[in-house]
Amino acid sequence: MIEGTHSSRHARGALLLLAALAASTSSYAQNSGFSPSDASTMTMRAQLCADEHEPAEDRIRACTEIIKDAGLSGRDLANMYVYRARAERSAHQNDDAARDLDLAIKADDRYAIAFFERGNFRAGKGDNRPALEDYDRAIRLKGTYPEFFINRGNAHKDLGDTAAAIADYGKAIELDPRNAVAYSNRGGLYLAQQKLGAAIPDFDKAIELNPYSAEPFYSRGTGLLQQGDADSALKDLDEALRLRPDFSAAYAARGRAYEARGQADRALSDYREAIRLNPRSPALELSARLLMSKGSSSDAVQNLTQVIANEPANATALNNRGVAYLSQQDYERAVADFTRAIEVMPAFADAWFNRSLAYAQLGRRDLSTQDRARALQLDPTLAKSAER
Repeated sequence: MIEGTHSSRHARGALLLLAALAASTSSYAQNSGFSPSDASTMTMRAQLCADEHEPAEDRIRACTEIIKDAGLSGRDLANMYVYRARAERSAHQNDDAARDLDLAIKADDRYAIAFFERGNFRAGKGDNRPALEDYDRAIRLKGTYPEFFINRGNAHKDLGDTAAAIADYGKAIELDPRNAVAYSNRGGLYLAQQKLGAAIPDFDKAIELNPYSAEPFYSRGTGLLQQGDADSALKDLDEALRLRPDFSAAYAARGRAYEARGQADRALSDYREAIRLNPRSPALELSARLLMSKGSSSDAVQNLTQVIANEPANATALNNRGVAYLSQQDYERAVADFTRAIEVMPAFADAWFNRSLAYAQLGRRDLSTQDRARALQLDPTLAKSAER
């Protein structure tokens, strides 16, 4: 199991078309009949409303004053609602943000960016179906922004429609061949499909276009590791961690690369750092397996117990903890874990086989024989293990 979402959740809100939204705030005041002094004040408020570097509460206040006093309508009013919604999101005022995005669309229902922004808001809450509808509408109104396709691709990906996501990332690349995020996201989906011949060139291009992003280095390193090139993978994962020192998934992947090179101590060190940064990291399971191979079954049990606390239905972790208990001659606990693994995954041949071993140690011959027969039925290759 590889930690990380190669399709780059960070890309969802990374490109929100600030230039398109920042359409001459001064014109709002100048065209509304204000005195020069009032026009200057209104312009300053509009600029504050749009400035995402300012505190959210100050932006909300400025946007509200513009909406209330400037007499705006149509697209200009829609822009102010969009800006205020962004500030409200920064302040975690999601109900207010949702209302303002609806008002932006009401002010100008032909404004693609208003639909795009509402799609981003909905996707951020995990409401991908409604988000998809907003992205569809935005693209129908203005199908020339690559960001629209990237974010719709993210929604398709989250909904499990990989083909549609890949198509959207491809369209974004067609519109902007220098869009590193689109290459990185598409590469991530190819990687998830084990299509390394397509994934790695996409990561190569993403890195060429933006060598300052850790994600493509991490993703390419993961792909190279899957190809069996641990040395090259290490170089990419080192760079990912140089660019982003708190990248838990990259530590877990680099641990796997060290393990592939037989450097168990370095692998364990990276797994520990991955777990420190993310207590739910897959490095918990990776390190447990390595600890078992080094004879540290107690530490393995501790890590696997944490995995199971996070994921009670993780059949692999239950089976592996059962194996650790077997090595400690704690056969009752081993049986309990294997039984739970089988309940979660009835066709888990290894769990059936391992439970047969535990039953044998407890002197429950009939149950051991039954489990062994079921294991071999599910996976005849286990017969060699049974003979040893």
